[in-house]
Amino acid sequence: MISFILYEDEDQMRKIYKKVILRVMGPQNKSYHLNEFSYYDDEVESQLKSINGHKIYILDVEVPGKRGIDLAREIRNSGDWDSQIIMITSHEEYGTIGYMTKLLMLDFISKNVNIEKELENTLNVALNIIDNKKSLTFISDGEMHQVPHNDILYIEKMVNNNKCHIVTKGKTYLIRDTIDHLKDVFKDNYDFMKTHRSCIVNLKNITSVDLSRNIIFFENAQIDLIAKDKKSELKSRLQEDS
Repeated sequence: MISFILYEDEDQMRKIYKKVILRVMGPQNKSYHLNEFSYYDDEVESQLKSINGHKIYILDVEVPGKRGIDLAREIRNSGDWDSQIIMITSHEEYGTIGYMTKLLMLDFISKNVNIEKELENTLNVALNIIDNKKSLTFISDGEMHQVPHNDILYIEKMVNNNKCHIVTKGKTYLIRDTIDHLKDVFKDNYDFMKTHRSCIVNLKNITSVDLSRNIIFFENAQIDLIAKDKKSELKSRLQEDS
């Protein structure tokens, strides 16, 4: 389900946002839900935290109680780098590369210039990202990265239980995260399998497997982490894929 969060204190603007969403998504149904907020307080904070599904935020820069730009910062600081954030503003100076990069804004849209068409275009981009481009977002060496799932070869737990290597087709990243948490991150993606207590692999990128030596081969990489009780499942899932 997709949850749209409209954070705007002007009634007329919220009507415009809903009009565009209905045009893009069609009549309201179980595939999406609209959540409207015109101010910020403790109750609204609690409601925001309870919203589930893929989230698309449409935030007005200036809202009583908390600016939209500050709410966006809190969303990212909470660890949510997957939700799509669209900022609506009448202050063009906010639409800078600095804000876009630091908070991973999808877009800044002006209230003063063709807002319906601009919002419709940006919503279609957001929906395309949700539908087609699953990615893992994390911080490594002080920089934020978004790596498409299909670029990942495997993830290996380091001796330190709180760190993992993410090995991709072109690069290796060291991140501060546990293998069990990353397993939960990929729980809805059947391409990923935990083959060992220290390893998660992307089945789509495996070129061959030597079960006698417990080696999984990828293009230009290999890893020898297959638990005995995982061999049968690994073989079966690779056969399904082929």
